[in-house]
Amino acid sequence: MIKLGIQQQEAFDRIMAWHKTDAQEFALAGYAGTGKTTLAKRIAQEFGNVIFCAYTGKAAQVLRDKGCGNAGTIHGYLYRLQGEEGKEPVFGLNEESAMRYADLVIVDEYSFLNAEIIQDLRTICDKILYLGDPFQLPPVNGQCIIEPDFFIDEIHRQALESPIIRYATMIRNGDMIRYCDEGEFRYLKNGSLSMDDFMKADQFIVGRNDTRIRFNRRARMIKGFEAVLPVKGDKMICLKNNPRNAVFNGMIDYAASDAEIIDYLCYGIDMKELGHLNVIRDNERHDFRQHRRLNMFDFAYAITCHKSQGSEFNDVIIYKEPIGRDITDRRKWLYTAVTRGKNRVTLTDPVR
Repeated sequence: MIKLGIQQQEAFDRIMAWHKTDAQEFALAGYAGTGKTTLAKRIAQEFGNVIFCAYTGKAAQVLRDKGCGNAGTIHGYLYRLQGEEGKEPVFGLNEESAMRYADLVIVDEYSFLNAEIIQDLRTICDKILYLGDPFQLPPVNGQCIIEPDFFIDEIHRQALESPIIRYATMIRNGDMIRYCDEGEFRYLKNGSLSMDDFMKADQFIVGRNDTRIRFNRRARMIKGFEAVLPVKGDKMICLKNNPRNAVFNGMIDYAASDAEIIDYLCYGIDMKELGHLNVIRDNERHDFRQHRRLNMFDFAYAITCHKSQGSEFNDVIIYKEPIGRDITDRRKWLYTAVTRGKNRVTLTDPVR
């Protein structure tokens, strides 16, 4: 049996009492290292049919690594293939989703979910337990509509033994971070890392869009990808939600084929996990609202911190150029970026 701390036990009691009521949702908030997933696993032991899910495949894998065996993506549980239009798959809400028959659906990182996905979850699920971190950046397209019902702020001693959690906590508290190398967490001066270091990391996270574009161009050049459009093996990220194709903002996938030009507006491409998609050729030129049936993707060797939300990566390099209206926003930016790292985080200063 999983042993709980004092705050965790109080949250457990509140959640078990909620489950006996007619209320559909309960939101549990807590900082990194407070043991939200441990508590959720303990709660799951009380029920016969519990589904864990997360926004991205990487985040779902993290849940499985933590012992949540059936963890999958929200879109994988919530939507199903309804047919094809041309070569492109068309998805819709899965009225027979396993979520409909679960005693409890546990959704990780709720702060990143937009109103559309939340509404679809409400349509299908009977009981939803949301887990989230209130110091994460809000969704790019607005504030999350979920408000926490219970808040855990006690960082476990075992969690603080992780340099990543310790430094994330320091950032959240507003403490100064100095140059260091503690293995799992490194803060290195600019120029200490080579392009090869960046390319070997699982993900490079930046603040500014022009930095992202510049790095992606260079990364593709190093890989020998000279074509303007994506080619087989290119790392891609979704920029806009499109439930019709079961693709959502921040999803990362790899091109399984070279892009084929359809017309001046778009190209078709096969993705490794997401299947065949028609994608807008020039994200700057076209208004997505006028082309809702097209998808928006871009290269993902470097991504902004906002686009990294909902994901975790084994080895992350962060280009320390936080953005925000004030110092609190910039701390949230850096905290969110650091907590995207699972095994190692490397922080480095931008070029001056």
